[in-house]
Amino acid sequence: MSGYGIPVSTVVAIGDKPIENGLWVKPKVGDILYSSWGYDQTNIEFFKVVKVSEFSVWIQEIGKKVVEVTGWAHQNVVPVDSPEYQVRNWDNEKDDWDNVNPFITKTHPIQRKKIQAYGDAYGVSLNSFSSAWLWDGKPKGQSQTC
Repeated sequence: MSGYGIPVSTVVAIGDKPIENGLWVKPKVGDILYSSWGYDQTNIEFFKVVKVSEFSVWIQEIGKKVVEVTGWAHQNVVPVDSPEYQVRNWDNEKDDWDNVNPFITKTHPIQRKKIQAYGDAYGVSLNSFSSAWLWDGKPKGQSQTC
């Protein structure tokens, strides 16, 4: 377990022998993956494994929180175990009580991804420009352009 209340996976061998020359982390529900990508800034995204099969994991993006400001427009972040996020209510959608709120809460979709060996761990390809790997429990650095 990391110091931030989010579990970190443990290393196990698959079957009687590990994949390639080392141990491999077997995917399990609750694992946290992270993605780091960007051109003129570093974007960090976290994902939680919600289902596992032999060759696939189903992941859902979760939130993050800043644990340290390391410089101008630079922070260290860790995951927050919630798939919900808020967006601006541009269409003036009404809630259950017929009120129009400036923000509405949405939930990130669940995505099925093929498991890929990555060193002694595993990861998934998210799209043409980013992948996600098993989180090591340490804060990750992100930056923004202003």
